[in-house]
Amino acid sequence: RLGGRGGGSSYKESYSRRLRFVPCVDPAAAVGVISDLKPGSTYVITIVGGRGDEETMQASETLRRWLLAGLGSNRKADQIMDRHTLLITGDDRLARAHKAECTFIIPDYARCEAFTTFTAASLVPLSIVFGWNIVERILSGAHDMDTHFVETNPRHNLPVLLALVDFWNDAFLGSSAKVVTPFSDAYASYPGFLAALEAQACGRGPANSDRSERWGKAAPSAMVVDGGKAGVYDRVVYQGGRPVTSELVLAMDTQASSPAASKTLGPEGAEDAMAAHDDLVCSFFAHADVLALGSGGAREEHDGGRGSSSTSLGLSFEAASPRGSPLSGIDSDDVADGNRPSTLIICGACDAFTCGQLVALAEHRAAISAKLWDVDPFAAFAPSHGTALRTKETERVKEKLHQLYERLARGDYGDEEQEFLSEGTMLNQASSSILWHYANRMRDQKMYVVDGS
Repeated sequence: RLGGRGGGSSYKESYSRRLRFVPCVDPAAAVGVISDLKPGSTYVITIVGGRGDEETMQASETLRRWLLAGLGSNRKADQIMDRHTLLITGDDRLARAHKAECTFIIPDYARCEAFTTFTAASLVPLSIVFGWNIVERILSGAHDMDTHFVETNPRHNLPVLLALVDFWNDAFLGSSAKVVTPFSDAYASYPGFLAALEAQACGRGPANSDRSERWGKAAPSAMVVDGGKAGVYDRVVYQGGRPVTSELVLAMDTQASSPAASKTLGPEGAEDAMAAHDDLVCSFFAHADVLALGSGGAREEHDGGRGSSSTSLGLSFEAASPRGSPLSGIDSDDVADGNRPSTLIICGACDAFTCGQLVALAEHRAAISAKLWDVDPFAAFAPSHGTALRTKETERVKEKLHQLYERLARGDYGDEEQEFLSEGTMLNQASSSILWHYANRMRDQKMYVVDGS
């Protein structure tokens, strides 16, 4: 999805191979991913950043069993794994346990939780799906942004300026989150990528303070919300009582102009698609205008009925239209007060080169934002990455669940109020009670699966 739909032969290549993700151990997710795939034409790539990533390894084992079940009748397990699996990891111990020809090692300098996009963790899957020519264009776009970041004066440096905007919104406007809205379908995954990147790069406390001091200091929100394409968050960004930063992303050129799309749509369909893109661009700028200046009576009040945007410069970032104002007679559901911060990112086209630029821009921006807040954005995978922080507690809950299953197997069907819930592994009462109900429910389901009744 990064650049394959841009046009030409790459448009066809993007549909000849598909990329699926199994991000966790949810069995329903794994079944959904492989339900319409054939083992003989499937390649499983396991990406393990560092130690303590048991969830990923468990998901990989599920897919391994699926491959063996579909291909193992006349072939050895080792042959199947060699031809249908790859491992990409930053864990040297795990790498040594697998065959070298089926393993890519993330180098030491790149073993950073947030910044792995331009390592084997992303480049290998993308090159398999889209081809190396597309990946080269992505890398060229990233290099172009790297050069801009290194050589351009901070006054005109895009990553620096955007990081300063984020700092202003968080530190002085008290923004609690950033809603990123893509106005191009090809950018639909960009908000999710940005959310993961900023949470990993800026989600920790200040680097030079202990935990007891962190909570008393200001920190970046590090929270990015996918604004979607249907305006589902318009109400809160226009009228919410707490300021929410908006970021809008648009490609000026429409992908409907590509040769493949024109051939599919036909002349009239292509013309309709171009007209729809015009409407999309107008909606993009209207969205930004309403955020800044408001709508309806609020806008007339702000600009004195002249339709000029210059009056917005004198507005303060406070709640507008108090009771008793000239706007109080207008239905509040029809008025956007304005004075809402927003950032517009406009790309010339949506292709592999531009996607590389966007990814590099987001990474440099996150690194600068983290440094402004005295947060270390380059923390290694282990032991501080997200899932590792709850690994010990997960093991305690697993132990408690195993104890409950053993009691049920012995015919001890009490309820959650009984004293045995506090025996063995200690959990809080709420967790123990809910876990007891879960054990009872799953016991019946497991018996059904095993008995086949």
